[in-house]
Amino acid sequence: MADEQDLNELLSLNEDELYLRLGRELAGSSAVPQSLGSLVTKGKQAFQELEGKIRPVVCAKDGPREGLGTLSNATLLPYIANAILSGNVVAVGHGAALYIAALILQHGLDKFCEGC
Repeated sequence: MADEQDLNELLSLNEDELYLRLGRELAGSSAVPQSLGSLVTKGKQAFQELEGKIRPVVCAKDGPREGLGTLSNATLLPYIANAILSGNVVAVGHGAALYIAALILQHGLDKFCEGC
């Protein structure tokens, strides 16, 4: 697990940088080189496709949402990533789960969980 400084650095990235990293993580070692723009698009599309699957896991009554307001974002970040991984609802690696968690926090965990 990354240390708190690494997590804070991850949380300081802008939205496009997080989408870029998510897209790069999901593309893996693709044989075809991809432009930065296409990787950002890939990350955005992946996040949109995964949202509905991970929302129930992240927003569950005993999930990461319960820490909202009492835990720092640097503490919530790995908590959300672990919920995504342990929920077995999507096939992503640890790095992708961290980027997804950072995007959720950037958009707002309470907003992400609205209606749950």
